[in-house]
Amino acid sequence: MTFRILVSSGAALLLGASSAIAADLPIKAVMPPIELSAWQTELGARWWYSSGKVQKDLFGTSNTPSASTAVSRLIYDDLTGHSGELFGRVDHTTGFFVKFNAGLGSMGSHGKMNDEDFDPSAMGGTGYSNTLSTLRDGNLSYATADLGYSFITAPGAKLGAFVGYNHFFTQENAYDCVQQAANQFVNGCGVNTRAITESNHWQSLRVGLSGEFALSERLKLSVDAAYLPYVSFRGVDDHVLRNLRIDEIGDNGNGAQIESVLTYAVTDGWSVGLGGRYWTFKSNDVGARFQFLPGAPDATTQRTTFTAERYGMFLQSSYKWGDTTPPSAAVGFATKAPPLAVNWTGVYVGGQLGAGFGPKHWSDSIGSTTSLVNPGPPDFPPGTPRGLNVGGFGKSTPMAGGLGGGQIGYNFQTGRTVFGVEADVAFADLKGSHTIYSGLGGGQAEAHTEALGSVAGRVGYAVERSLLYVKAGGAFAVTDHVLDTSSIFTSNGAGCCRDSVRSTRLGWTVGAGLEYAVNHAWSAKLEYDYSDFGTQSITFPVNAALGLPRADIDQAFHVVKMGVNYKLDWGVAAAN
Repeated sequence: MTFRILVSSGAALLLGASSAIAADLPIKAVMPPIELSAWQTELGARWWYSSGKVQKDLFGTSNTPSASTAVSRLIYDDLTGHSGELFGRVDHTTGFFVKFNAGLGSMGSHGKMNDEDFDPSAMGGTGYSNTLSTLRDGNLSYATADLGYSFITAPGAKLGAFVGYNHFFTQENAYDCVQQAANQFVNGCGVNTRAITESNHWQSLRVGLSGEFALSERLKLSVDAAYLPYVSFRGVDDHVLRNLRIDEIGDNGNGAQIESVLTYAVTDGWSVGLGGRYWTFKSNDVGARFQFLPGAPDATTQRTTFTAERYGMFLQSSYKWGDTTPPSAAVGFATKAPPLAVNWTGVYVGGQLGAGFGPKHWSDSIGSTTSLVNPGPPDFPPGTPRGLNVGGFGKSTPMAGGLGGGQIGYNFQTGRTVFGVEADVAFADLKGSHTIYSGLGGGQAEAHTEALGSVAGRVGYAVERSLLYVKAGGAFAVTDHVLDTSSIFTSNGAGCCRDSVRSTRLGWTVGAGLEYAVNHAWSAKLEYDYSDFGTQSITFPVNAALGLPRADIDQAFHVVKMGVNYKLDWGVAAAN
């Protein structure tokens, strides 16, 4: 009995002392259990203000030597529009998620369309032609559906991968056609006359990364980046004034899509947000089947390439039910002391996925000249004089496409400041084409960048689990430049005058981004880079053989990408 009393008294004394000491210490009680839902559903609506471009390059008859000879180009530019969109996402505690969006809108009257025909391959000696039309009454629609898995789920954050499908449709209506050059046989049409309607369907397979990151109790950043390894294209070009219908079919395409949105939680369920997105598509080998209506037999099929871009900002509002992850406030324990800071010091490796775009300018000092060939039957009456090729058109090759690669780097943190160095390299498929030497009838300038990389220093400022940083350093790009003048010098034989020069160019890069520590090892980032590679003089064998001047080509790229990093805590774990 005595033993039991002593034990009870001692226990009471210890408990009393413990309670007294605890009252004087910082609060470190475990947070109450957070009730998580098996399902999380978010539904919302967006308004997307966007612009874009569609480019169609038409070549000679398919499966013939002239299939690589450019004969015409149509560029639909400044396709500004508005669209309404519904979107949603459903997550399960297993990590699987589905997400979707669907939008419908119109494109206004700010656009323009240039229709180029090259002499003599298309115009038969009457001179280079470039007509300008206005675009009105266009429309667009799109839909996306993805299935994914969040392989990392932490309080306030998700990081995963997905596969999915995207459908994108545009229709452009071109009115008027005013000759910008000097071809007298293509000299315009009525002011309110519809000349061409182009309807395009892009269907794409998507493979990408998706992340959601709580920057604070109410602010959340969401990022999606997708590569499109397979793009199917279907189009119809209706030349209304010529009673000509062109059916366009191609399956050899690819592209990229990236978007990000910053949302603010007004209440636990309702949030509003501001975001942006960029899409690029290309179809490299489209068959264009010509049919003159009504009832005429099909003409020959000509090889065609298509590219499209769409980009803009959007506003959104959404409502969420359920929560499959604890809130960001649940990272650790409640305490009067500051929460443990993220340790950014260490070596890291990772991957990246994104898109790049930018102009490539070619020098062109050739002025206007008379056509090199005599026009005549069967296309033109006997005695038709040679036309005038007006110089100065083209010269700029807009490039766009997807990219993906990896990076390795090192960070050193002192206080809230983080210093680092990073090397990255990406395989790229950035392509573009445009007119050059219009003073000789119009040639084809092409460029294809296959790799981009950089070595840069980083300086950042750490805020909770986020790192805001800027970067600067050196960059390189591996690019194939192609000059094709076979459309000009057809008398030498189709394909005689096409040459390619490959170069690795060095330049500089600057950028900025936000990186988020999902947990002690994994982080994700959203980054923008601008890289400039200056001017390079290239002498093509074609130029030398035909007495043309060398080409001075300058190049720069804008890149937006999502990255995922894994920190290798060599030595840190042992020290702890």
